[in-house]
Amino acid sequence: MRDHWKEFMSYLKENDDWIEPIIYTTAMHPYTNHLLKIVDPEREVFKHCLYQNACYIFEIKEEDVLYLIKDISRFRNRDIRRSVLLDPKPTNYMMTPENAIPVYPYTAEYVEQVFEGVKITDDHLLSLIGELDEIKDLEDIRPALQ
Repeated sequence: MRDHWKEFMSYLKENDDWIEPIIYTTAMHPYTNHLLKIVDPEREVFKHCLYQNACYIFEIKEEDVLYLIKDISRFRNRDIRRSVLLDPKPTNYMMTPENAIPVYPYTAEYVEQVFEGVKITDDHLLSLIGELDEIKDLEDIRPALQ
């Protein structure tokens, strides 16, 4: 079986001339750093990380609703026309829906499953490579993502 996570990480690393992967998480700093020590111990791929404190709070107290929302448009040192938010939570697209590529939440159960005796693997990460390749030369990726 191909290790899709490693293949995706290699793709990001090999294309750092046009991809700048940034971890943008609603998690706290210690938890995120612990995970990064596992997936990118040398920080070769994810050189920048934004944590819970970089998110907006969306709250409706009467309905007991509380979300931390990611907003990639607030970072003026990045070109929004060339920025993509890969995220499994649709609420994170509230601020920049035209920059969104929905993804599955990554858990070990998606990597390899056996269904009725047949081994199946999740190719979602590999399909993201194709999607990113399709938009890499566009001056503005937003129309293509819509």
